Amino acid sequence: MPVVLVTLAAVSLLALRLFDWSPGSLLSAAMDKSMSPDEYLSPGLWTHTAGFGMLGTLSDHIVVILGTAMMPHLLLRVSAGRDVPAARRSLSVAVGLTGLFYLLLITTGFAAAAVVGGGRIGAVDAKGQGAPIFLVSAVLPQPSTGRVVLITLVACVAFLAVLTAVAGVTFAAAVSVTRDLGRAVPGSGSESRRSCGCPSSCSAP
Repeated sequence: MPVVLVTLAAVSLLALRLFDWSPGSLLSAAMDKSMSPDEYLSPGLWTHTAGFGMLGTLSDHIVVILGTAMMPHLLLRVSAGRDVPAARRSLSVAVGLTGLFYLLLITTGFAAAAVVGGGRIGAVDAKGQGAPIFLVSAVLPQPSTGRVVLITLVACVAFLAVLTAVAGVTFAAAVSVTRDLGRAVPGSGSESRRSCGCPSSCSAP
């Protein structure tokens, strides 16, 4: 997570530098270079929500909110706490980092629209998933070692993000299956019950 946050922050600052460190200028350029300048900041402009109106927009918000709340690494932080205050502190840190990630991701999206342009991004990838690579390619000069290093770093971060999400889901599923199977297997003593994660009260004497 720290590597992802630092990388997104660096890319956003490099893009903001092109507009004299003015967020207003960056947002205005993003609107001007979008495919729908007059409706750029209006809700319901996502491509996959066309035809559903406000229902599609509402479902997208529900997915983002509940999907964030049910992320495996957030749930594992709650379950790994020794007590309620520890779980609350751990969850607060995780939610704060996740919120910062979303904020930087939104900033990167605006920067990509301002520097590269929505038309160019949409012509290559309709979903816009290649926007960070396009942005990194545009914020630094072409014959530059830093440009190559930054592009490589962004590609590695994207790969690690996908790998971390898959690993988190797999680990969470493995923990759940292990606990369920541990409770189902009868133990002959307190040692076996401790090793399978079952409390002593779950088995009959």
